[in-house]
Amino acid sequence: MIIVQEKKKVKLNIGSILSIIIFLTITIIIVLFSTISKIQVQKAQSELSKQEVEVKQLSSVILSNEEILRRIYLYQDISSNQYSARKIFEYFTQIASNLGDIELDQFDFQSVKSVSFEGKCPSLDDLAKFWYLLSEDDLVSRVSLEQFNKLDSVVKFEFKITMKEGNFSTNLDEKKE
Repeated sequence: MIIVQEKKKVKLNIGSILSIIIFLTITIIIVLFSTISKIQVQKAQSELSKQEVEVKQLSSVILSNEEILRRIYLYQDISSNQYSARKIFEYFTQIASNLGDIELDQFDFQSVKSVSFEGKCPSLDDLAKFWYLLSEDDLVSRVSLEQFNKLDSVVKFEFKITMKEGNFSTNLDEKKE
């Protein structure tokens, strides 16, 4: 018996080999591009999260600063509406004492700019002099004689005075002393 060995012809299809190589190359390129893109996205996200944390910190600082400024402005607004009743009382009693026998009895402080007071003096001439001195005073913007009564030897009167802005207001330096 004779054994005949059959020879197979090895035939490689170059077209299919090339298409497999091209397919593998494209697949490798797509996987590399996808990996590089994911790395870039993760890097951008980490930068974005760092910036978000920084912005949150800065916004909290800004909000805190705005709250402090709001409180400062509120305090300044409140303190600008305060006045020294003692200074007003002393100022007008000093004017009255310069004329002699004028006595100021009751003071009514309405606001920073307005005060009224009652008093006594010996004559209408003294009342007229006092009224003139008040109307010519630099710190007073308006004086009105609300009422007066002439009794035996005493003239009772009531003045309403509007003062110029800020002359008797308290400031922060005086409060510290």
